Amino acid sequence: MKTTLLFCTFLFLSSLSTVKGQTYTFNMNVTPGNSPSKTETINGVTMTFAANGVNVYSDDFSYLPNIDQNAVGCESGSTSATFTFSSAINITSIVAGLEDTGKILTFTPTGGSNSTVNQSINNFSASIVPLNWKGVTKITITAPSQAYFVFDKIIFSLNTAPAISGTVASQTVNDNSTLLPFSGITTTDADGDNLSATITLDTNAKGILSGAGLSGTGPYTIASTTAANLQATLRALTYNPTDNRTTTSETTTFTIAVNDGTATTSNNTTTVISSAVKPTATITLADNALSIGETSLVTITFSEAVTGFTNADLTIANGTLTSVSSSNGGITWTATFTPTNNIVSATNVISLDKAGVADSAGNTGSEITNSPNYSIDTTSSLITSVAVPPNATYTTSQNLNFTVTFSKNIIVNTTGGVPQIGLTIGSTIRQAVYTSGSGTNALLFSYTVQNGELDTDGITVGNLVTNGGTIKDNATNNATLTLNSVGTTNNVLVNSVTPATHLNFDGVNDYVSINNITTASFTLEAYIKTTTNSPGGVYPYQGVGILDSDVGGPANDFTFTVLNNKLSFWDGNANQNVNGITTVVDGNWHHVAVVRTSGTSIKVYVDGVLDGQVNVAGTAVLNSNSKIYIGSSKTDNRYFNGSIDDVRIWNSARTAEQINASKNCELQGNEASLVSYYKFNQGNDAANNSGITTLTDATSNANNGTLTNLALTGATSNWLAGSPVVTGSTCTTLSTKSFSKSNSIKVYPNPTSDSVTIEASTTDNATVQVSDSTGRILVTKNLSNATNTVDLSQLQQGVYIFKVKTKDGESVTKVVKQ
Repeated sequence: MKTTLLFCTFLFLSSLSTVKGQTYTFNMNVTPGNSPSKTETINGVTMTFAANGVNVYSDDFSYLPNIDQNAVGCESGSTSATFTFSSAINITSIVAGLEDTGKILTFTPTGGSNSTVNQSINNFSASIVPLNWKGVTKITITAPSQAYFVFDKIIFSLNTAPAISGTVASQTVNDNSTLLPFSGITTTDADGDNLSATITLDTNAKGILSGAGLSGTGPYTIASTTAANLQATLRALTYNPTDNRTTTSETTTFTIAVNDGTATTSNNTTTVISSAVKPTATITLADNALSIGETSLVTITFSEAVTGFTNADLTIANGTLTSVSSSNGGITWTATFTPTNNIVSATNVISLDKAGVADSAGNTGSEITNSPNYSIDTTSSLITSVAVPPNATYTTSQNLNFTVTFSKNIIVNTTGGVPQIGLTIGSTIRQAVYTSGSGTNALLFSYTVQNGELDTDGITVGNLVTNGGTIKDNATNNATLTLNSVGTTNNVLVNSVTPATHLNFDGVNDYVSINNITTASFTLEAYIKTTTNSPGGVYPYQGVGILDSDVGGPANDFTFTVLNNKLSFWDGNANQNVNGITTVVDGNWHHVAVVRTSGTSIKVYVDGVLDGQVNVAGTAVLNSNSKIYIGSSKTDNRYFNGSIDDVRIWNSARTAEQINASKNCELQGNEASLVSYYKFNQGNDAANNSGITTLTDATSNANNGTLTNLALTGATSNWLAGSPVVTGSTCTTLSTKSFSKSNSIKVYPNPTSDSVTIEASTTDNATVQVSDSTGRILVTKNLSNATNTVDLSQLQQGVYIFKVKTKDGESVTKVVKQ
C-alpha cells in the first residue's frame, strides 16, 4: 500500500576522499511493512531507524526523485526521526524527501566533532544531503512542523584507529638531569582525524612531565589537535626524574593513549631508567687577589641539597675560614676567608673532600673539588730611602727634587689628590708634590722654589702624606709612608729673596710722609712708573701727587703732580704753575725733576730733558706744610697709582748736567746740598714686608718717612723690585769734560725691548761697554758712526749699565731692558 508521505533524503555529495577508507551504503533493505522501527546491518554496523511517537514504513517510494524502490518513511504527524548506529561511523551523505509542503529539515549528529546541517526540501521531492561527518553514532532529523519523512541511501565508512610508533624503551638519564622521552614518537590517523592523548606514569612520584600543550599532573593530557601537532607536542615533552628516590636506579614506564574521537590506541613501550647521582660541588671566591686587611666571601654550591658538610671537609691554603652555613636547605654554603698576615703567595686553593657529604638518598661524593686559584700579598711596601737634592743654594724657579724608594713597585692614584712631602724652608711650610714614578719602586717629588724664600741653615724634610690620593703596591696594599734613610739637607739651602728697589702705591690711600726741610731754592727728583691716567685740569693741585706739600688756599706751599698725564708743579708763594709737555703715563720708568731757583725760574724735567719752564718764582721758603707726602695729593685726597723710586731733595737749584750725571746711579748720600735721599732699597720683592713701615733717609739728616695704608704684601701696595737705578751702582764724580761729554751723547730708547741707539758727536776712539748689575761685561763695541745700534735682544729683562768712552771722557747711563 502506498501512503502519501513527506520525505527528505540525505546524501554526502563531497568528494569521498575526505573520508579515508572503503565506503558502504545503507540501502534501506529492511523488512517491508509497518513497525516501530526498522534496522539494517552492513559490515557489522547495525542501523536502527525510528520516528517520534509513530510507526515507520519500508515501501516503494521510487515515484519520488532520487529514491530507489526500497526506502523507509514515517507516518503523518511526526516532527523528528532518528538513525542510531551500533558503532561510530563516518557519514558522507543521506537521501531525504518529503511528501508534504516544502520544509527545512535539520540534521543533528551525535558523536565526533561535527556541525548541524540545515537542508531545504521541496514539496513531493527528495534531495541528496551532504553531511561529511566523522565518528557519528546517531542522526536526529527534525522539521518545524509535522511532516511525512522518507529516507534512503546513507553512505558511510568505518573509522580507523590512530597509530603510534617510534617509542623507545630503556632510555637512561641521571636523576638530576632531564630528557625527552618521546623524542622519536610518530602519531598518525588514516582517517585524518584530530587526535588527543593521555599519558600515564606507572608511578607519579617517579618524576614530572612538562611541556607546552600539556595539562594535568598525572595522568597528563594533550587536547585534540592534528596528528602532526600532537606528534610535535609529544616529542618536545621533558621528563624530570625525582632526585634521590634510590641509591641505584629505577625504571619509569609511560603509557600513552591516543584517541581520534572514536577509537583509542594505547602504547606502554616507552621506559626511562633514572640513575642516582653523587653530589658534586663548585667553589668560588668573590676576591681572587687578597691584600692587607681584605677578606673574601667563599661560596660552595652543591648540585643538590647535602648533609654532613662541615669545615672539616675543607683544606684552606694560607688563611682561615669562618664556619660554613647554608640558607637554602643545604645547596649553597658560604663562609668568609681571611688570608694569613705578612705573606706573599701567588698559588693557593681551597679543597673540598666530599667523602663525608651525602644527599638525601645517602649518596656520598668521592672526588676532590678545588676552588680557582687565589693570590695573597699581605706584606706592606716600606720606604727604604729618600734621596734629597744635592748640596747647593737654590733660587727662584729652581726645583728641589726628592726620590723616594720603596721596597716594592708602587701605583700612585692622584684622582682624589696628589701625594706630597712636607718641607720647611726657613720658617715656612712648603710641599714637594708627587711628579712621576708610578709603576716603579722610585717616586719623584718636586718643589719649585718661589720668590722671596730664604733658608740659610738647610731645609727640613717632613712627612709624606697621600693628600687624598693613594700610594699602593700591585696587590693594592697601602704603602707604609714612614720616611727612612732620609738624606742630609743641612747644606741644601734656599735663597730666592730679591731685594726690593722701590715702592708701589695702590692709588687708593697709600702714601709716605716725610718732614719738609726744603729751602728757597731746591731740586726735587724721583723715578715714577704708572699706567693710570691722571685727572685733567689746569692747576697742579688737581693732579695726583708725586711729592706734595700743599695746604690749600694761598700759602707758601707746593705740589709736584701728574696732571693731564704730564708733569705739573705749583709754587704757592709765586702763585705760579709750570706744566710739562711729555706724557709720563705709559707704563715705563721716567726720571722726573723740578728745579726751583728762588726769584728766578721753575723748570720741570722728564728723563733729564727740560720739559717745561716759567721764568717766575717766589723767594719764600715753601714750608707752610711741615710735611711732604710721597705718592699723594694729601689735601685733595688724590693718590698715585704706580711705582716710585729714588726720591732726592736738594737745597740747591741743580743744572741739567748735574741731573743727568747722577739720575741713573745711586748717590753716596753725602753729596753737597743733598738734604734727603730715599733709595727705597728696603724689604724684599712682593714678600711679606709688613714690618717695614719706615722709609729710610740715606743722608745723615735721618729725615725718615712713615708708610701709611700700604698693604706691604703681594705684588701691589708693597716693596717691589725692578727699578732703573741698580742697587749698588754708585755714581762717580765726573769731570767737566765728562759732563760735557754726557750732554753730547744720546742713548735711547730707554726703556727698550730689543736694541739701543747711541748718538755721539765724536767717534774718535769711541767705545761702548754694556755690563749687568753685578759688573759682568756683556757687550763691548766700537762706535764708528755718528749713530750706532747695540743689540740687547738676547739679554734678559733687567737694568744694564752703558759706559760710553771717547777721547774727551766717559759717560755712564742705565738702560732698562723690558
